[in-house]
Amino acid sequence: MHAPDRRDDVDRLWADGDHRAALALLRERVRADPTDAHARRALVERYRALGHPDQAGRWGLTLPESVTDVERDRAARLLASSGVRPGDLARFLALPLREPLPPSVVDLLPEVEEHRARMSVHPRRRSAEARRPTSAFEERCADVAEALVVVVAGCLVFAFVAAVATWAGAPLDDLVLWSGLASLAVAAVAAAVRAVGALGSRRPLRATGWATTAAVLGSVVAMGVLQVVGTGGPGRDW
Repeated sequence: MHAPDRRDDVDRLWADGDHRAALALLRERVRADPTDAHARRALVERYRALGHPDQAGRWGLTLPESVTDVERDRAARLLASSGVRPGDLARFLALPLREPLPPSVVDLLPEVEEHRARMSVHPRRRSAEARRPTSAFEERCADVAEALVVVVAGCLVFAFVAAVATWAGAPLDDLVLWSGLASLAVAAVAAAVRAVGALGSRRPLRATGWATTAAVLGSVVAMGVLQVVGTGGPGRDW
């Protein structure tokens, strides 16, 4: 009479809307008797009714006919995110501790490892990839642009050193001016490369932003060159 009474308690609690208590009783039954297929099926059905496919898959893994492919996948994701290792699976899934894992669980382990490897990626990078995958073309353009940024940094450092030397009395006006213009020119090229990469990945808004940046920097460089050429040198009314 004990088991039927407990089943009645589960049904009563569920009918009263106390889903948490009903699920707790079912989990207790499964842990007390891992071979209780009726309690496992009841857990699967109730978690499914609540919209928790991961838990439905977790408790129904030993009953392959009772869970869907989606629930199996969600269970694999749950196992991956929980960090549980193969040696702890029996306890986590409420299986007999001294018996081998059932084939339905062993067959799921490769999927668990795949999800675990995917989850090991940095969260910010993973969220960006989830929003939209980056094409190989855009990645190559980004690499080129980053290399150009290094060149820009070198030009700026050189310009700073030249400026300090000029302030100290050295006649390096030409060096300061052309280093600055070179820095802006390389920055414009870097922005143009990023614009091309974004355009190739069908990101029109990003491409427009980079193209605008490149155009502005290019205009500044062009104006500077014209000004120098028109005045005959950087030291004359620039």
